[in-house]
Amino acid sequence: MRGFRGRVAGFTLVELMIVIAIIAILASIAIPQYLKYQKKAKVSSYALPVARACAMDIV
Repeated sequence: MRGFRGRVAGFTLVELMIVIAIIAILASIAIPQYLKYQKKAKVSSYALPVARACAMDIV
């Protein structure tokens, strides 16, 4: 190539594919854990008023 001096800075396709694969692996681990945490928090938020109502009945 005429007038081309040195390498062009940037990422190769292989490097980008590796990063995408790593992100996909991390997401496949994190998303189910987040959904489980979200479900547990929802159940806890429903259980607290019931527990308070039961405590008020006892007293």
